[in-house]
Amino acid sequence: MRAWIFLSLTVLLIALGVWLHRPSYTAADRDYYAALLCDVTVNGTQNDPRKAMRDLVENGNADYALHKIRFNGAAADDALQRFATLTPAQQKQAAHDTATCERLLRVQNPSTDSAR
Repeated sequence: MRAWIFLSLTVLLIALGVWLHRPSYTAADRDYYAALLCDVTVNGTQNDPRKAMRDLVENGNADYALHKIRFNGAAADDALQRFATLTPAQQKQAAHDTATCERLLRVQNPSTDSAR
């Protein structure tokens, strides 16, 4: 009987740990990373937009900041995935104008809190 209780508690704790550590982001995070991707796409010269977004977020923190912004890989991956679903013509439009890029990425996923 004790083994059954121990096993049940162990499984419950593992499930709780997995649930708490799942990648998540808010609608604001989703929009922020979409805007970052558009900025990197229009103005950037790097071949790796994910790395460029990470650099912008992490290097944008001031040394004296109390709350440093951490890179949210799930939100960045969502923005990259939405960009990849655009047609080649839309991707070309998005690469030339930040406002158009943000509009196209906003249309791609209208739901909020998609990863929660």
